[in-house]
Amino acid sequence: MQIISRSQEKLVRSLANKKYRKQEGLFILEGEKLLKEALDSDFELEMLLATEEKAATLGLEDFTIADERSLQKLSQLKTSPGILALAKMKELTISEHADLFLLLDEVKDPGNLGTIIRSAEAFGVSAIICSEQTVDQYNSKVVQASMGSIFRVPMRYQSLKDFLQSKSTLNRYAIHLSGTSINQKTLQKPALLVMGSESHGVSEDLLAHVNQCLTIPMQGRVESLNVSVATAIALSAFQD
Repeated sequence: MQIISRSQEKLVRSLANKKYRKQEGLFILEGEKLLKEALDSDFELEMLLATEEKAATLGLEDFTIADERSLQKLSQLKTSPGILALAKMKELTISEHADLFLLLDEVKDPGNLGTIIRSAEAFGVSAIICSEQTVDQYNSKVVQASMGSIFRVPMRYQSLKDFLQSKSTLNRYAIHLSGTSINQKTLQKPALLVMGSESHGVSEDLLAHVNQCLTIPMQGRVESLNVSVATAIALSAFQD
């Protein structure tokens, strides 16, 4: 083990910025839960920082010592959990038998994206395709909110229009306020589902390339749902 150096602290701080995450090919994860998920995955750890007390509790051997004050300064959380790791970015392979794609059109809130990734795993999504304007999957808040699902759900950033055109044989659905009630439809795989940002919804340009627009019926004075909540509801409607 060794004590954290200034250069290591500088590297960790730089990874709060997307530009440097991409440049270094690294991202931050914090806490015991995410560390365990990372170690159980095919992702490689570049650096592991922990307080001596936390390392002793977890039985860690190969780690760099950092005191609580240092970790608090480096943490992306309100309170540091006493353990922080840097993992190498990795592109997960999309299965040849993929039968359910989730397309995200300009989802910009990190917490929403992280929660969506978690729901995607829970409902058997084969891969998430994000518009280039969607928040970076390796944003620390996204990683945290995914609760480890980011290590298992394949993700790709590209033109959604191009992807839709390449999947013309699939059932193509989009959630839109003017659509048919999702309760009146049985959603069949293989398929793709397009979700838009809460503020703008799915762009008109993309709607021209889907088969059906669906809406989630709501009661009371609620006009819209958080995009992560709406995504979970929509994904639950798919039948195998």
